[in-house]
Amino acid sequence: MKLGVATQGFVGRHGDPARRIHEIVKEAAVADEAGLHSFSVSEQHFKFPTNVTGPIDVIMSAIAMETSQIIIRPGVVITPLHHPLNVAERWAAIDVLSNGRVEFGIGRGNTPLTAEAFGIPVPETGPRTLEDLEVILGAWTRPILTHEGTFHKIAPVGVVPKPVNQPHPLIWWAATSPGSHAAAGELGLALLTGGNGIYWDQAERRVARYREAFDAAGPRSLPGLKPLNRVAILVNGHCAASMAEAKRQAGDYVVGYVNRTVEMYEKMVRKTGSSVSFDRAKAFKDDLDMIINESPSMFGGPEDCIASARRMHELGIDEVDVLFDGATHEQHLECLEMLGKEVAPVIAEWPERR
Repeated sequence: MKLGVATQGFVGRHGDPARRIHEIVKEAAVADEAGLHSFSVSEQHFKFPTNVTGPIDVIMSAIAMETSQIIIRPGVVITPLHHPLNVAERWAAIDVLSNGRVEFGIGRGNTPLTAEAFGIPVPETGPRTLEDLEVILGAWTRPILTHEGTFHKIAPVGVVPKPVNQPHPLIWWAATSPGSHAAAGELGLALLTGGNGIYWDQAERRVARYREAFDAAGPRSLPGLKPLNRVAILVNGHCAASMAEAKRQAGDYVVGYVNRTVEMYEKMVRKTGSSVSFDRAKAFKDDLDMIINESPSMFGGPEDCIASARRMHELGIDEVDVLFDGATHEQHLECLEMLGKEVAPVIAEWPERR
């Protein structure tokens, strides 16, 4: 089992956005030195209440140059906000700069605010993401790309650079609803699921739905795709000397983040007309102990984190990505050291459960 970490570039009430960007690059370097498997940065615009990871490709370029071993992954690129040819060029270049360490995460975004600010109708974000992926794959795998779709019409062009990873970097599909988990399996994409605002039994069903859809799928619909059956889960977490210390350092942020996330998902469901219900998730609001105990998460001292990882391993999850935002920069560095040196080596010994 692999252990990675992720950040959304949260800036606290008294924080400095410019300084936070430098801190993220430093945190990635420490994660690399500590032996963690991957470092993910999420494309976030405007919210929580302030995040600095909107220019995700710029930040990841700096990380590529300051690290040497760790996988670097956008978690995720919200492709409807960009032209897919730009996305293909930029992330291929980052793969080149990192000497082939990019894994590519793609998603529609999870808040109406972002799509509407960029002038994208929320109901279009799903179909746009799928078409964007088709263009990106074509740009990476074909000498000459042409495309005639609903949202993009592209005359013959040769897109360079190509990624170091051939035929393309590993591609992760971000999923929140049960249906999107099945869609990832049908498409043949690796699954990036989440533990925020869901219960353990929901996580188990979603992983199973993905695996079943992957195994049952016929020929894949995305030209050039190399299918891969793999599951990573993004979870709230913080590793410190003890559970009490982890709660003290990051608990207030995590509670506020879960509260805002539940509210955003409810808005997204209304905007898209989805039938998915988040009623059960409301019980997590303002309750840190429930978040830690009843949803997939990774809090506490190293032994607590190992116990949480074991439970996720039993669900058939291949990789845990710990969202470590919310403490101070110095506390983040200590968290990354402990995760990399005391947790990751233990869970790396566990075999796949598929």
